Parts: sequence; structure tokens; C-alpha cells
Amino acid sequence: MSTTPPGPTEVHRVTAPEPPPPVIESRFVGRVEFEGGFPTDASVQGLYDELDFQRACQVFLRHLFGSSMYAFREGLRRDLRVESPRDFVYMHLDANSLLLTGNSETV
Repeated sequence: MSTTPPGPTEVHRVTAPEPPPPVIESRFVGRVEFEGGFPTDASVQGLYDELDFQRACQVFLRHLFGSSMYAFREGLRRDLRVESPRDFVYMHLDANSLLLTGNSETV
């Protein structure tokens, strides 16, 4: 009977990760600087500014269709006197129409 335990006899233990480098370059955020392992105040503000910009772009893209439909319905009400959502309007759409999200292939 052997007294040697099976498997590796040495275990490499890591108690803490290595600190980040003093500067990280990113194509999305730009230059992020660190002091003592923590981002500088200017870097943190830049990251928050980029996050705000990204969220604003998402809000714009997610609400483009809804605001287009709202403006379209308001235009129908104002110009064609379409008061009820049950009224039927027939329109010819092509590539030259002024609809923000118009689609000439979909009925």
C-alpha cells in the first residue's frame, strides 16, 4: 500500500489578482488610467459619459418606430380627418414617401 496521495502534490494558490496596468486603451471608451489599482476620477467620468451616450442611442433606436407611428396617426387626424382607429385609409407607399419608417413591401 502506497502512502503517496494521487494527483498533483503542489497547489499554486492565488490570493489576489494582479493589479491592472497603469493605462488601458480601448477603442470604445478610449484611455482609462489607473492609480493604485483603481481608475482615476477622470477615467470614471469618461466611462459614465460613454454609458450615458450608449443608453441614449438605445432609447432613440427603441422608440423610433413608436414615435413615427404616433406622428403618422397625428398627421392622418390633422390632414385627412381620420378620427377613429377603426377608420380605413388606403395609401400608396413607394421609395419617395415621407414616412420615417415606411415600408413599400409590407401591406
